[in-house]
Amino acid sequence: MYSAIRTIILAIPLLATPLSGQPAKTPAAPETAPASPQLAQTCHKLYDKFAIPLQNLWAKRGPDLKAEMTDGFNFIEDLPKTGCDDAEVRKQIIELLAKILNTHSGKIGVIMPISAQGYLKHFTTTFDAYLRASNLDPQKILVLEDTQGKPEKVHAAVASMVYRHRVSALIGGTEPAEAAILAEWGHKLAIPTFLMIEPTQSAPKPFVYYAHPTQAALAKAAAESNIRYGHRRVAILSPLDQHSDRFISEYERIAKGLQIDVSQRFFYDSKRFDSMESAARKIFRLDPSDRKEELKNLYEAAKKRAKESGTTFNPKMVALQPDIRFDAILIPDTFKIVRHFAKIMTFLGARRVPLFGHFEWRSPGLISPWDNFLSGSYFVDFQGSYLDLPDPIKIQTQGSPYFVPGNKVEQADFSLVAWRAMEVPLALARKTTEPRRKLDKLIPGKTSATSEVAFDGNHVLIWYPSTFAVSAMGTNSGQINLLGRVTETPSAP
Repeated sequence: MYSAIRTIILAIPLLATPLSGQPAKTPAAPETAPASPQLAQTCHKLYDKFAIPLQNLWAKRGPDLKAEMTDGFNFIEDLPKTGCDDAEVRKQIIELLAKILNTHSGKIGVIMPISAQGYLKHFTTTFDAYLRASNLDPQKILVLEDTQGKPEKVHAAVASMVYRHRVSALIGGTEPAEAAILAEWGHKLAIPTFLMIEPTQSAPKPFVYYAHPTQAALAKAAAESNIRYGHRRVAILSPLDQHSDRFISEYERIAKGLQIDVSQRFFYDSKRFDSMESAARKIFRLDPSDRKEELKNLYEAAKKRAKESGTTFNPKMVALQPDIRFDAILIPDTFKIVRHFAKIMTFLGARRVPLFGHFEWRSPGLISPWDNFLSGSYFVDFQGSYLDLPDPIKIQTQGSPYFVPGNKVEQADFSLVAWRAMEVPLALARKTTEPRRKLDKLIPGKTSATSEVAFDGNHVLIWYPSTFAVSAMGTNSGQINLLGRVTETPSAP
């Protein structure tokens, strides 16, 4: 039945002129022959699916949205469902639904808590930059609505976008509560909607897309790097503050699928040095209770050597050496914490254990001053070389193509996300001759050869993170080098 409803909506000719300035009324008595049961039933389903949500949206409009601003769109509230049983009123209902769902203005609606979140200025300025680089006037394309950090304002913002501006697409949802509301309206009203947040559900909704890089993509790159380096057994150091829990969860899931052993996980409090040392001791099995027999043998051997050499036996000189039962250690934390662990591991007698992590490692402070323990380590990040940023959002690098000043990192990262997020909405907005309800079918998928930006089967932006190798440069300094992007998951052996 849904396909039949869709066919009827798309078949209604696009109205070149607005509807009458007066709301349609249901006749007191039928003036035409009653509708056939099938047509009436289809109209009722159309009404339930589209008219009722549109009426609910009109009820949530802001006080500044007046009826005269809507070009007749608000008349849907004056067309009752019982009109489906009258041929003339039924025609008006379907014509109005077709107009609302099919026509669009070529504008893009941006709904975000702009004044409440400082980082969003990077989104809005980048949207402007993208449009200007496309020889377009942002003031004629973008319609901004500031929710001020109040999710309930999303409803009125969407009403304005639908009834006043008739936008071609929506961008927003930078906060979970706002994303949920925006996704619901985009889905119900057939508006291509691009959420600037990671997905919170696995099942995709029609017309709803996630235009933001994901922890899953980053974790996938880390697991692929493990395969590249031949690291099949990985121990995980997990911060108790839980800020990396989602990354770790995604990494474990993907790594297991590649037959990487991730059974060892150890927790630490990054605010306590003793907690970090305790976690390192556990990871190397340096607790005497774990290796009693081995420690006993070491004790007896040392005692025997002292006796044979005629020296005094000192039991404090007997110590277990690190028992390394893994190929690499994952530390998804800041570069400062990584450097602390490197010092602890050196102190405990571990030598050159490969460490790996994610974007929080990316800082000149990781390699300066240089700690040779880090040689052979690696990390993954959403951003590759900063030199590859599009010219309108390019930022001056700092000593390396892979570093920018600390106060510019946020700008560089969010600007790239916004740049990529604008490509598809703008392409849709340019297709004003296409019914808006068909635009969903024009969004590029994974196999797209015509767009650099595409979405996977779950409507999530496809993003290929980069891997960076950490190595020595001479004897007293270090460097990071871009290894590139792995775009396909290697097969498990």
